[in-house]
Amino acid sequence: MAPRKAQTLERLRISVDHAEALKNNMDRTSFPGFERWRRATEKLLSEAFGTSSDHLKRFKDIIFSPIEIYGVLTVSDKVKMEHFNGGLDRAIDFLSDFMVEVQTYWKEDEQRRESDTGEQSADRLVNRKVFVVHGRNEATRESVARLLEKFDLHPVILHEQPNKGRTIIEKFEQYADVAYAVVLLTADDLGGLRPRTSEELPSLSLRARQNVLFELGFFIGKLGRHCVSALYEEGVEIPSDYPVLFTPLDKVGAWRMLLGRELQAAGLLVDLNKAV
Repeated sequence: MAPRKAQTLERLRISVDHAEALKNNMDRTSFPGFERWRRATEKLLSEAFGTSSDHLKRFKDIIFSPIEIYGVLTVSDKVKMEHFNGGLDRAIDFLSDFMVEVQTYWKEDEQRRESDTGEQSADRLVNRKVFVVHGRNEATRESVARLLEKFDLHPVILHEQPNKGRTIIEKFEQYADVAYAVVLLTADDLGGLRPRTSEELPSLSLRARQNVLFELGFFIGKLGRHCVSALYEEGVEIPSDYPVLFTPLDKVGAWRMLLGRELQAAGLLVDLNKAV
């Protein structure tokens, strides 16, 4: 059950104070403190407002630093610090707003229920559907789908669903009502920058199909970046400006455990022992 009003206010205040203390401290010794603060704050918001609340989603959507794009961007330490502090400032603003909400609208000693209706909360809990976005690599698609089934999740693969006379976008929109999306970037296409002169030879890279990148962006917008995982085949060009974690489909299979942890972090009940 959710904590009482006074407890919630105190925990929010502590979280704000911790965020203030983290500013300008991105060195290795302080960064673990940042991760602990972020996990503790997510737990606080989940308990106080609900696991599918807008409060929790807004906090999870904060990008604290270009570091979160895992090497896709190369930026200076100054820019990294500006992003880090900017993310902390946004978090402090959100948490301060939540404190005002609790102080103003919560009754004394009344425990907070989830902000969603009971029906919406139940739907969220029972929705174990995971959309699998894929290209032409059927073997990778099947490996991911079978792993999701081992996790007792329901993989949704679009071409396996009935058409019912609908256009492809109508069919896609209907089956996109899922709890999570796994996007597979496999080496299906070749592409690169257009040469500046007719004498230059084009430099081509392995790329995922265009529909895969479109659907990656779609699910980031629909579900939030914390509910999307992108797995990429070695050698495939990683798209820039996508604020999600890109996990390599390594040959030893470490991606299986990493994906399981991301599913857990998004609130899905997953037994990591089944990843082996």
